[in-house]
Order: sequence, then C-alpha cells, then structure tokens
Amino acid sequence: MLLLFWKRRKRHGKEYKKSNAPVFQKTKGGYDETITASIIPKKQSDVMARIQEINVSAILENKKKEILLLKRRDNGFWDLPGGSIEWGESPERAATREAKEETGLTVKKSTLIGISSAIYRKNSNNKHSLYLVYFSKEFKGKISLSTEHSKAIFIGRKKALNMKKLGLNARKALILVEERV
Repeated sequence: MLLLFWKRRKRHGKEYKKSNAPVFQKTKGGYDETITASIIPKKQSDVMARIQEINVSAILENKKKEILLLKRRDNGFWDLPGGSIEWGESPERAATREAKEETGLTVKKSTLIGISSAIYRKNSNNKHSLYLVYFSKEFKGKISLSTEHSKAIFIGRKKALNMKKLGLNARKALILVEERV
C-alpha cells in the first residue's frame, strides 16, 4: 500500500510537519508543498514492492538469418542484448548502447518492431517490465562479452524458439520477429 504524506511550510518560514525525503516540490499560494511517498504495509504480504520499468532489447540478425543470443551468468538463460533506458536517452539509442556494452558490436541502424512485456519476481519484488524490441541486420565488430554473459551464439530463429532455457522476453521478442520481419 502506498501512502502519500504532505508537508506544508511557509516560504522562508518554519516547517510545520516533518516527513520523509521529498519526491518533488512545487510552490502554490506562498507555500512550498512537498509530496513524500512511503510504503506502509498492512500485512507482511504487502511488503513486496511492485516495480515497473521500461527496457530495450536488440535482435541482431546475421547474413545467414541467425539471431544473436547471450547466455546469462546469473541464471543460465539465453537472452537478447538489452537493458534499461537511461534518463533522457532515446529508446533506439539505448538499444544501440546496450548491444555495444553487452556484445562489443556496433549497431549501425535498427528498427522498432514491437513492444513486449513480462511480469516476474526478482529479489523478492514483483516486476513488470516493458520491452521496446529493436531489430537490426546492420552491425559490425567482433563479439566481446560483458561480465554478465558467459557465451554468445548465432542461431536460427526457429531453433532459438525451441530452446528450453530461453529468457521470457527473448521468446516474446523472437515471436515478434517471426510475425513482422
């Protein structure tokens, strides 16, 4: 349960109420108003946070129509290059950056082919992740993996879809490729 607390104080004056760190401030009618958010659970099951985030995935396809998959070190699942969009960054730029960081490959041009989402548990939290899925055949360089991956393979689309340890979003993204590319 998320509760909001308001703190009012006179501008250049004394604070009337104390609360947690401010989320944002605005000025209204000679007063500064600060909204502060705190999570106060009614019962133990409410302690688990619900987190929503926007990510990108990059589907890189070589001339043989094979897709690049990366094996994650933390759980052994095969996934696509991708990750979070940084503050102020365009989604397309984020997909290019994440591909470079995770694979060492430089993406020249990519196209948004769709959006997928997944709900899952991570670190005792419920997460709802939206993925903007980009597709590219135009990339160059030599694969150099980041520390979060242990292996990289190029594999046919249909073979990839039949893999048992394919990441939740990777499966949805590959289905988008089959439908739209």
